[in-house]
Amino acid sequence: MPTKDTKKSQTSFSLTFAASCSSSGESIKAEADTDKNVDDSGNSKSCFKYGEKYYFRVFKTSGVKAYMFTLSDGTVVREGSGKSIDKEDDLEFKKENTASTSYPITSITSMNWMGTSLGTVKKSGDMEIQTEESGVAVGTLKYTSTYDLWSLSVATKDEDEYKVVVYIEETTIA
Repeated sequence: MPTKDTKKSQTSFSLTFAASCSSSGESIKAEADTDKNVDDSGNSKSCFKYGEKYYFRVFKTSGVKAYMFTLSDGTVVREGSGKSIDKEDDLEFKKENTASTSYPITSITSMNWMGTSLGTVKKSGDMEIQTEESGVAVGTLKYTSTYDLWSLSVATKDEDEYKVVVYIEETTIA
């Protein structure tokens, strides 16, 4: 009599090993400081002369204790830390009660619902908010974020234009 092939329960999983690991869910974000990168008339600058300072902000989540710079050229100088800025994100909820922000949240200022309201919001992570209810909704979140201010300058070169790369990475050295 032939044997019947029966299926047996099974499972499997995979994971990745690496030479070094960064903190899961943590992040570093950098952007130009548009308030400081202006000319004498107060207009935004897109061109910086040799020796001038280019100002930029570095935001980090609470799990990132320190970070370091690697530059293709130039000098980076800390211009301040723990500075606050007001941010605003349009957040979409799709049958859920959490949404992620673009920047780390220091404090929530307000939530303006566009149509359906999911109730009050609270910070539930460095870059996440939680509402009272789950649902489908859109709202504009106003919040405060904290950053470190840095400047970058490059000594005079023989080239008309000179490109520089700034690489920022988390480090365990505080």
